[in-house]
Amino acid sequence: MAAGSASAGALSNITWRSNQGTYINDTVVNGTTSPLAFTATNDLAQPFLNASDSTITLSYGNYYAITFRSFGAHIGAGTVSFALDGVVYSQEVVFPDPASASGVFARFALPGGDTVTVSATGLSADRIRVIADGPGLAGDGTPDAFYQFSYFVTPRLAINSAAPGQASISWTPPSPGFVLQESLSLSPASWTNSLSGATNPIILPATLPKQFYRLCKP
Repeated sequence: MAAGSASAGALSNITWRSNQGTYINDTVVNGTTSPLAFTATNDLAQPFLNASDSTITLSYGNYYAITFRSFGAHIGAGTVSFALDGVVYSQEVVFPDPASASGVFARFALPGGDTVTVSATGLSADRIRVIADGPGLAGDGTPDAFYQFSYFVTPRLAINSAAPGQASISWTPPSPGFVLQESLSLSPASWTNSLSGATNPIILPATLPKQFYRLCKP
């Protein structure tokens, strides 16, 4: 079994709405809505990944999404939406209190096994202001909320013959956080972490009549 290559479609027109649609942060140039800002997750002071007009396209990765934490904060019922390859994906969500870390409150299962998830971090820093589009990409003296925005592909597992009595196991694309698990049966299954852990690729003995493997992200 061989693994095909994987490539990311670009997410665009990312939009968060709440308060019955009156609170909007987005990456759309329309002259009326405040920006939804994105940075790398290295620290809270990273440069914006948005263009100067606040638009952005995102490929695979982990990002901070920045919205308001006081006036205009997203709390309660709302929607998260974006466009991917010309198709709009939208999900009704319940935004948690951005002042506290949360579990995942938005999860999109996309074609090809790709996934988008959003969770609150509880982190804050002054980065944006309530002004439409690009001019909103600046501080206004009040702290803003940081969310974890992750766009990732489920890697494809491949098992191929290696030397006699051995098998080569690998997955593409290389994806941090995934570990290899194994079971002697699927009925019932008893999955345990392989001794190889997150090593990719790995050569393992292939001396048993059958052995099952899967990838798991704890």
